[in-house]
Amino acid sequence: MDCNPFPARRFVNLKACYYQRLADAIRQDRVDGLIDELTMGQLAGIRFELGTRGRVAIEAKDKARQRGVASPDRAEALMLAIGKPVYG
Repeated sequence: MDCNPFPARRFVNLKACYYQRLADAIRQDRVDGLIDELTMGQLAGIRFELGTRGRVAIEAKDKARQRGVASPDRAEALMLAIGKPVYG
């Protein structure tokens, strides 16, 4: 799944696009060694919603904090490592 050059058609921002790429990679069994329970728990706790015009948005960190969820630092690191495309 490619987020560029027009991510605005499906996603509110690139963060939502990168999380979708990560989810696709996990679903396609392209992520090995994911046995860290903290990271898996953070990934499981990430919520998405349909934003304006039906585009996918990841729940804002302040909304997650309101429901008692800490910042998903490890999940975000994994999302950036796998979801963000490498150019060059």
